[in-house]
Amino acid sequence: MSLVSVEKEAFIGWIILNRPEKYNALNIQLMKEMISAANELDNDDIIKIIVLTGQGKTFSSGIDLSEIASLEKPEDIERIFSTLREVFIKYLSISKPLIIALNGDAYGGGAELIWTGDVVISVEDAKIGWVESRWGLIPPALTTIGLYQLGFSKASLIALTSGIVSVKELYEVGVVAKLVPKEELREEARKLARSIVETSSPEAISSIRKITKISKLKLLDELGLSELLRLSRSSELIIRAKNFIEKKQIPKYF
Repeated sequence: MSLVSVEKEAFIGWIILNRPEKYNALNIQLMKEMISAANELDNDDIIKIIVLTGQGKTFSSGIDLSEIASLEKPEDIERIFSTLREVFIKYLSISKPLIIALNGDAYGGGAELIWTGDVVISVEDAKIGWVESRWGLIPPALTTIGLYQLGFSKASLIALTSGIVSVKELYEVGVVAKLVPKEELREEARKLARSIVETSSPEAISSIRKITKISKLKLLDELGLSELLRLSRSSELIIRAKNFIEKKQIPKYF
């Protein structure tokens, strides 16, 4: 079964995370399908703009801890996080404008995906959580790209405390461009896509995307993702994931 759906609607390409029964958790299969979907739409000359959203009540709960819990050796974890790195690089490298339409809560790697978008819109009641430090990891985009949008102090506070914030807070500081009722999310994404394509020349769109992706990629890959990969090579991560899956134990360190 496909875990990512691709829909083409006139000039808009939709990438829809389609694993709602698992809160759109990012396992290797889903992430590889995300990359394939992005490649397909980026290479389609009819598609002028791409929207990433999710099916169900959650945008994405982040990396699938059950997949980590199933592993035996820490070196096997690297494959999961290397695939996540590929997702970030692909979505930041898409030549077409990318709208992130948050259909619900986003945590961990799911929350990190918002930094790959040119514009983020969201349902009004979503919660966004960067909870990686709870598992001995880091949020690579929050601690690089996010520093400049949230400010160093606020971004550091969220990263260090595995913080969860309301999407309204992110709207107030400009990380999220618009809040809409849940039933209006898709139509608002369509209106926004149409506005971008109708009012900006292809040359301008290409240059704007080029500037933003170069600055984001350099920060994210050289600093955040390299450190995330280093921290992921840990047997402790497997133990923590197993304890959460089997015993519902959230790690505590004091």
